[in-house]
Amino acid sequence: MRGALTGIPMLSCRHRRADACACRKPGLGLIARAREELGLELSGGWLIGDDADTAAGRDAALRTVRVGPPSLGPAGPTPTADYGARDLLDAANWILLREALAAA
Repeated sequence: MRGALTGIPMLSCRHRRADACACRKPGLGLIARAREELGLELSGGWLIGDDADTAAGRDAALRTVRVGPPSLGPAGPTPTADYGARDLLDAANWILLREALAAA
């Protein structure tokens, strides 16, 4: 499926929230589907999102960036990402810096 405005491939879970499914994060269903349907090479890839997204990304051996504050559990915030970004621009800048440093 392609985004109506961008032409960028997008995948989504079409199950109801009450349904147990493999695609709902932190499950790896959508990540596996993206790899298969879009032919993505996940090695060295990044996943940006909230705590559920970054948990799925870590389980898929992706590098992760959490956007926004972490969820609070009984013991307080649990870091689940390689970086905690204020917003998407901060996330993009941090990733670009890491990639530039790795290429140097």
